[in-house]
Amino acid sequence: MSSRTLSLSLLVLLCAAFPAQLFRVGLAMTLGPAPGAGKILAQLRRLWLPGAFLLVAGLVWYVAPASGVLAAPVAWWWCAVAVAVGLAAPGVEVGVGAATALARGRRPVRVRLHERWQRGGAAGGLAVTTALLVAVAEEVIFRGVGLYLLRHELAMPAVLAVAVAALVYALNHLYFGWLTVGQKLVTGVLFGWLFLASGGSVLVPVLAHVAQNVLVVAVLPRWFGGGSAGRPAADQQPQRVPQ
Repeated sequence: MSSRTLSLSLLVLLCAAFPAQLFRVGLAMTLGPAPGAGKILAQLRRLWLPGAFLLVAGLVWYVAPASGVLAAPVAWWWCAVAVAVGLAAPGVEVGVGAATALARGRRPVRVRLHERWQRGGAAGGLAVTTALLVAVAEEVIFRGVGLYLLRHELAMPAVLAVAVAALVYALNHLYFGWLTVGQKLVTGVLFGWLFLASGGSVLVPVLAHVAQNVLVVAVLPRWFGGGSAGRPAADQQPQRVPQ
């Protein structure tokens, strides 16, 4: 026998709002390793990021009364649009960083990756795999379930629903500073627009997010330096840094 849970959509949204904190808990638990356990704990730290996000994404999808996770886009050309948006996203975030610097009266003179992007220690294919898995999990949480519930279950206006989902998504990147939050707010709006415009299919923003993360992890480090292409950079974007 089952009974209806009151405000289930709201409960799901509140419980899944900050999956990044589960990752932070995992890091805290593996700090200061005992002698001889360093390599094992280092591997755990590498796997904890995608593991934590996938766990939350799976639970949210399972518990939510409805979602856009399995929906197909209204037209498959939206997949090509998504990849194009994802490849342009790092440039958009650089623009946000440059605009922020100029607003503060500082002239941006170069582009680099965030100084904290290398924390976690993943390398090579593991970094790319981590970026892929985190992109999928974040889109399931924030667009496939979160934005869907805000728009369809809670009847929130489309513009407001996209903005709320983007803001919560952005705040999950506060670890990297307020500039990154601002950058993620903008790209979060883009991903939310892709989700709604494509008919509520999470596949479309997933493709955009995957394209963005792979570009940042595997390509941009070779262009701008700051480390090898194999460091874990799920969602760390290049920024113009005022000098």
